[in-house]
Amino acid sequence: AAACAPTLGPATPPVEVLVVLDSMDDSLRIIPVDSPSVVHHILLNTGSGVVAAFALHNRVAAIGFGDSVTMLDLGLHQVICTQQLNGKGPIGSLTFADGGQAYAATPTTDSVTSIDVPHGCGVAQGSVRGRPQGFGVARGTVFVLVSSKNQCAPPAADCTIQSWLSTEPLLRDSFPLGPGLARGEVSASDGFLYVINAGDNTSNGLLLQVDPLQPGSVNSYTGFGHLPQSIATDGADHVFVASPTDGLMVF
Repeated sequence: AAACAPTLGPATPPVEVLVVLDSMDDSLRIIPVDSPSVVHHILLNTGSGVVAAFALHNRVAAIGFGDSVTMLDLGLHQVICTQQLNGKGPIGSLTFADGGQAYAATPTTDSVTSIDVPHGCGVAQGSVRGRPQGFGVARGTVFVLVSSKNQCAPPAADCTIQSWLSTEPLLRDSFPLGPGLARGEVSASDGFLYVINAGDNTSNGLLLQVDPLQPGSVNSYTGFGHLPQSIATDGADHVFVASPTDGLMVF
């Protein structure tokens, strides 16, 4: 019985950290939540590229600068891979799917690129009708939020070019969200996707609730100020929306 006693102690609990992208000194700062005075720096060496996008998945960071994406192992402080995309415009946003695949949106070229990080960083690219603004991940599916190319003011014809696009397979389906300038989205704890639609210069913004199992069915909520720009969630029961005229609002 003594010979079967465990020889290893309890596993070390994971360390929760805040990862900050600092474009001024071209580095990532890793700050342990329990020891905020201890800051680790990882130099990125992006050169002259403008760092414009950032996403995290477990210990892997995706950094978008210019038209390239670098995958970095935060534990080893090593570059996993660097992929140059279409070479025609800067990356606007990045996200990760549940399986670790990365997705990059390039608004100026109406394109979305997937990077298969777990299997050698292979690249696949697809086109969207309109400018991709960002991503939402819900129930294992990646959705791309697309808005019109220009500021939406009636009676502009492209006010209806807003949609959620399923990217598994890449850019398979399109679901209209109605007129206005959709700016951002989050996945909330109730299983829904929430999209902030800025409206136009004559109407207030809307908060749109999208069921990822039925993306064509959309509920809308009013009262979110003039041209709201940002949306976030606390991971629990609250969605936050920021408007330049009405400040911070909680749904």
